[in-house]
Amino acid sequence: METLGTTMRFARNATIYSKGDAARYSFKVIEGAVRLSRIFADGRRQIVNFFLPDETFGIELSEEYTATAEAVSDVLALRCPRLCISQMTEGDPDISQKRLAMFSRSLAAAERHVAMLGHQSAKERVASFFMALEMQRRSGDQHTLDLPLSRQDIADYL
Repeated sequence: METLGTTMRFARNATIYSKGDAARYSFKVIEGAVRLSRIFADGRRQIVNFFLPDETFGIELSEEYTATAEAVSDVLALRCPRLCISQMTEGDPDISQKRLAMFSRSLAAAERHVAMLGHQSAKERVASFFMALEMQRRSGDQHTLDLPLSRQDIADYL
């Protein structure tokens, strides 16, 4: 992906793509954070996922994006055309396996999110969110958590 992509910058709160847009690209976060959300008919927003450095988003099975991606903070991302991803995975079982593993992790995260929303109290949701974020971003002996998300973003996720 790194050899075929283009580095893109997105300002804080900029829309990277919108729900319903043609799914032409996938992205890998280099710096910053990205939120994936949906807006419901009553105007409420549900954040379905966050992506931090080294995470990939925007790889869709359908022809359209199923959610809106926005920059939480200033974002530097690698953008790769969908056709490149398809060509890279053709005939390469190792890359195909990695792609399948990525979809599997995404599905597992969605299942955990649904279970959390339906079966935890508000305090338990907040604690689970911070613990999951800590586990995801843990590096060495560092015990600080750099949180680029706003309180409203966290609330819309939980």
